[in-house]
Order: sequence, then structure tokens, then C-alpha cells
Amino acid sequence: MACTPIPNPDDLPAIAAKIKVVLSEVIRAPAASIRLEDDLLVDLGLDSLALAELTILLEQHTQRQVRADRLLDVTTVGDLVSLFASVKDQQRS
Repeated sequence: MACTPIPNPDDLPAIAAKIKVVLSEVIRAPAASIRLEDDLLVDLGLDSLALAELTILLEQHTQRQVRADRLLDVTTVGDLVSLFASVKDQQRS
């Protein structure tokens, strides 16, 4: 198992909000209805194509790029938030 950097707790609310907004556009549902514990596949109905689209959109909106292999362990919205919070902002690096 790869060691994941600990996310900056100050970044989590902002990243979670961005992810919920982008995710709401992809699944066409209100951002307020998306919970951190929602399963991307089971609860939100994303398929592999929608996950790929979501990842690209999130990379653009957060200015953070994640390696594809790190997405394999992501199952919930909260996992996605933690993953994007754990990578550096490309504008800062």
C-alpha cells in the first residue's frame, strides 16, 4: 500500500465543496445532496467513463493532478476529497 501524504485540514472544506459542485454537474444532481460517504458507483451511479470525465474536470478545477493508479482505491466522495487534498496544487509546486 502506497503512503499517502496527510491532507492539510484547512484545504479539505474548499476541496470538498469544489468536488461536490463538479460531481453535481456530472451526475446532474444538486451538490447539497452529495454526501462524503456516498459511493461513486453504487450511490451516485458513475460508470468508468463518467469517472474518467470527473477526474479530468476535477484536475482542471482544483489545479491538482493525480496519478491514475491512485484512483483505484477511491470508492467514496470522501476518498476523492482526501486524494485531491493530498496532492500539491500545481500552481504552488
